[in-house]
Amino acid sequence: MRGQGRNPKIVTDRSALHDPRDPDSIGIASLRGGTVAGEHTVTWFGSDERLEIRHVADDRVIFAHGALKIARWLASKPEGVYDMNALLKDIVHG
Repeated sequence: MRGQGRNPKIVTDRSALHDPRDPDSIGIASLRGGTVAGEHTVTWFGSDERLEIRHVADDRVIFAHGALKIARWLASKPEGVYDMNALLKDIVHG
């Protein structure tokens, strides 16, 4: 599986590269245009197949609602460092 090492190589531009991708690299691409508020796809490529997880937002206000929800959550916590697991445990599953 790509990028499993401690320091995977992030590749954001392959336009000048013609060799196969390094097995320890992770390719990242960004595309913006039109009235798209947010469209995010994570893709795993295999031999002759691919798996995609996709999120589409039709309005940027959904991101503001999420930011406010997280800000309220943080304000209710004592000073410290929190990771996504703590946030998801309380907000999504709490």
